[in-house]
Amino acid sequence: MSQDSFIAYRHHRWFWITGLVLAGLTGWYFSEEPLGGRNGGTTFGYTVGALSAILIGYLMWFGVRKRSYRSKITTLQGWLSAHVWIGVGLAYLVLLHSGFQIGINVHTLAYGLMLVTIASGIWGAANYRIVPYQTPSNRGGASLGTLLDQIEQVGREIAELAQGKSPSTAALLKKLNTGTVPSVWAVLLKPRREVVLSVANAAAAIQELPEVEVEAGHKLVELIDRRLELLHKLKREMRAQALLKIWLYFHIPIAFGTVVAVLIHIFVVLYYRDVSDELLNLFSCVSCHGVQEAGDKGAGGI
Repeated sequence: MSQDSFIAYRHHRWFWITGLVLAGLTGWYFSEEPLGGRNGGTTFGYTVGALSAILIGYLMWFGVRKRSYRSKITTLQGWLSAHVWIGVGLAYLVLLHSGFQIGINVHTLAYGLMLVTIASGIWGAANYRIVPYQTPSNRGGASLGTLLDQIEQVGREIAELAQGKSPSTAALLKKLNTGTVPSVWAVLLKPRREVVLSVANAAAAIQELPEVEVEAGHKLVELIDRRLELLHKLKREMRAQALLKIWLYFHIPIAFGTVVAVLIHIFVVLYYRDVSDELLNLFSCVSCHGVQEAGDKGAGGI
């Protein structure tokens, strides 16, 4: 992945498209002075609200598109670029739709969930640009499975080399930090690098060995140092993969929660609009009936 990836796709195409659309809608927003003030119930409000709902559906479709290898419209990178910039633009677009009216209700809940989805999306986009360059497998290094195999092989060599040696060699092995394959949580919470004994301490410990085992002692230090280097690479690989998976497990459910909240918002708006129209018609009929009765009484009096 190059530095000019989905963020700057085709000279920031989707950044400019999103910006120009928002600028045009902002001009329309301020060009009108609707009765009752600017809100989601005006012609502009319903138009932008419909557009926002369509765009949310488009963003959700990206999950399907990225699993499809055939597209006549644009590349997957282009879809991702649109996904990111349209998502960011929605934070402002929905405010235009509501006339910048925020309250404690289901409508604001939908907006709040959408903001959380957008924020997590920005975090994910940033990490998808940064994390791959920090992992060994994406820079020509070994994959997770290969690293585990290499660590296991070095561990077997250490065990074979220490087998049948004197208690002094066993004591040296205890002093040396051979490291262990970490869990995902250990990698996330304690991403520190383990180090072998310092050169001076290792040399001093080796000098305490029987002369016939000094060479084996040097080999042990080299193997353990090799094992710790492999463990360090393994931790970096595991941490990168875990962070991106955790992000997906958070981002996708929140996105679906946003869709549900938006559907509830639409239902509430349309339901209460119908109720309001019925009440208005009822009051209009009552008023007309009252006027007609008054007119009939007046005519009868004459």
